[in-house]
Amino acid sequence: MELSAWLQNLPDKTRKGLTIIDESHVYHISTNPDIKQFIPQVGSRQMPTEDRTVPRVCCARSIVDAVRGHAAVSGQAINKWKAGSVGVFYIYRLPFKQYIKPLPAIVPDSGLTNELWVVPNDPTTAVFKAGIVGEFIVSAVSEEYEEGELEHSFTLMLHTREPVRLCGNTFLSGYGKIELEREAPINAPVRSNGHAVEEMVPISAEEYQNVFSKLVKNVVKE
Repeated sequence: MELSAWLQNLPDKTRKGLTIIDESHVYHISTNPDIKQFIPQVGSRQMPTEDRTVPRVCCARSIVDAVRGHAAVSGQAINKWKAGSVGVFYIYRLPFKQYIKPLPAIVPDSGLTNELWVVPNDPTTAVFKAGIVGEFIVSAVSEEYEEGELEHSFTLMLHTREPVRLCGNTFLSGYGKIELEREAPINAPVRSNGHAVEEMVPISAEEYQNVFSKLVKNVVKE
């Protein structure tokens, strides 16, 4: 079933909060390196006021947007460190060309996260596979007060095996670093500024490996 026809089957209130967009590069991030199949479903990490009726696989057109939508990348990385693991996030590229874009009426923070959905409009989207095109680690996390406001920042070190959209129309093929910041505690439930990009630069394979090796040495338990 075409997405447009699928939309028409939804209740009026839900349908008015969704639109269709064309995208050629869309990503899902996960600490699971072996997702056998993706199945749209209503998850457990949505905001209390977010739609909980439409099954979906959440994704984004860039890595920065995927991190914003995930909302717990740095906190999850810290938990991995405490457990003695580096905590690698894998970048899956989804195989479709059209996606559902939720509007703020359905997902209140969608203006910050720019999240997209794969919905079960036909058999090809009800169960599907996606390939890993790269990965990233969180190499540093910090909190400090700046002009009376608590700011939380963290750094991603990335390795991609094909051109991957980092933010806007900036792509990375190889190794890179992104520094993100927001005015909130690390585990704050409210995404107050959507994690602003402080820096986004390419790096060498040697720099990536040095940071990765140092992180392994610091956190991995014997």
